[in-house]
Amino acid sequence: MADVSVLVVDDHAVFAEAVQARLNGEADLGPVWVAYSAAEARTLISRHRPAVLVLDLVLADGNGLDLAGYAAAESPESKVLMLTGVTSTDSVIAALRKGARGWLPKTIDADQLVQVIRRVVRGEAWLAPDLLGRILSELVVRPAEPAKLGAHSTLESVALALRAGLRSSDI
Repeated sequence: MADVSVLVVDDHAVFAEAVQARLNGEADLGPVWVAYSAAEARTLISRHRPAVLVLDLVLADGNGLDLAGYAAAESPESKVLMLTGVTSTDSVIAALRKGARGWLPKTIDADQLVQVIRRVVRGEAWLAPDLLGRILSELVVRPAEPAKLGAHSTLESVALALRAGLRSSDI
């Protein structure tokens, strides 16, 4: 795998810098930049077009959902991972619809974060199993909005296929 540039966006400096330090310890990851605000993140996204964005949902001057949408327009090749303490299913679904490839709790093990970043770079998506179960329940139980019927993201389509009993090799 070639070097994978990463932008970590979190308004908690100690947390963001700890993630940066951990990722900098991996030979295949880097450079790793940090933005402490949505405004700073927009500048760095436009300037560097990182391979992966690791975004917090809640920022002092904005939110990760808006940044995910900005990244999709400004740097469509960038993969978005949400790394946040928020676990509401509505927020997760909104992020997936904005193009996020994964949703990670801030309590995730640092080694697992590294592995998820690598998986996302390979084109995979990742949700914690308990979160995936809740999302599937929401998607199956809650009727789709009329304007969005039939319009599923790749992750939603895969999740629905798994829920229907298909094996990953069949999808």
